[in-house]
Amino acid sequence: MIVRERFTILLFCLTYTIHMCDAKSCKGRSCDIRMPLLNNMKAPLVAELDVSEVNRELKQFIEISINSTYNENIEEMIIKNLEVHKSMMLKEYSDEQNRTKHMYDIQIVNIMDSLKARQDHLQTELKEYSSNLSISAEYVDQKLIDLVRDVEGKFDSMFLNMTSHYKQKVNILSDRLKKEFVDFQLSTEEWKNNITHTSSEIIRPLYEAAKGKVAKQSSLHHSKQFPASLALDGNTGTFSHTNTERNPSWWVDLGRLFRVVRIEVYSRRECCGSYLHDMDVTVGPSLNSMSLCTHYKGPAKTGEHLVLECEATMVGRFVKLSIIGNGIMQLAELKVFAYYHN
Repeated sequence: MIVRERFTILLFCLTYTIHMCDAKSCKGRSCDIRMPLLNNMKAPLVAELDVSEVNRELKQFIEISINSTYNENIEEMIIKNLEVHKSMMLKEYSDEQNRTKHMYDIQIVNIMDSLKARQDHLQTELKEYSSNLSISAEYVDQKLIDLVRDVEGKFDSMFLNMTSHYKQKVNILSDRLKKEFVDFQLSTEEWKNNITHTSSEIIRPLYEAAKGKVAKQSSLHHSKQFPASLALDGNTGTFSHTNTERNPSWWVDLGRLFRVVRIEVYSRRECCGSYLHDMDVTVGPSLNSMSLCTHYKGPAKTGEHLVLECEATMVGRFVKLSIIGNGIMQLAELKVFAYYHN
């Protein structure tokens, strides 16, 4: 019983001490003070106490009190140190600013002195230069006169050389212009002739010049049934046919000179269109004077209608078809479209 009373008194004393510490740390702020176990002690003190629970509550309140007091002291210490450092930094900044200003003032004074000395030196040199310039004025004038005379002499020489050179160039250009003018006149005459021929060809219709004319070929088929004239009978169901030979050919005599524009060829309808290949089409006033109208590479298809345009309108009486190399010349029908040649 006596032990229990003493423990109760000790507990009250400890609680009061913690309350006073917490009240000091609050410093006027409202603080909630919770008394361990006593807030919940509704039973008489004579009851049995849980000493371990009391110890836990005491440990918790002691830690809270210590942390609160420590944090407050740390905060005050930091604020105080910050104020001290702030004052020191402001003083150092002010001292450094004053030192810098003093240093710049000294440098500016030195620069001004240096500039003034440089100005005095330049004025002295200018006076000397002006004096020397007035002394050598006559010498300079003479040099200028000599230089002008030298330039005039070189200019005259250069002008003569340029005049001679350009005169030669003008002569060459004049000769060239004369030649170009003559060429232009010739080309104009040729152009007029071409225009005349072209206009006459435009006005006059194309004429089928080979119909009913005399045709021949380099050889006759061994059956003697396919002469060259069958290519001009107006019937694509018949055909001319040579033997197999080297460079077989077929030609027609138009009876007079024509301005040949194109040749139209029909291959056989039932077979053998491929016989027409690598074929030169030539036009000329005689068989001994023929010029290339066009070349057909081929091969043709069976029953194909070939339109062979001359590269330019050609004047001639004879039209000839020749296969280059070994082959057979076989034509179902041939037509020559041309203008009459005056």
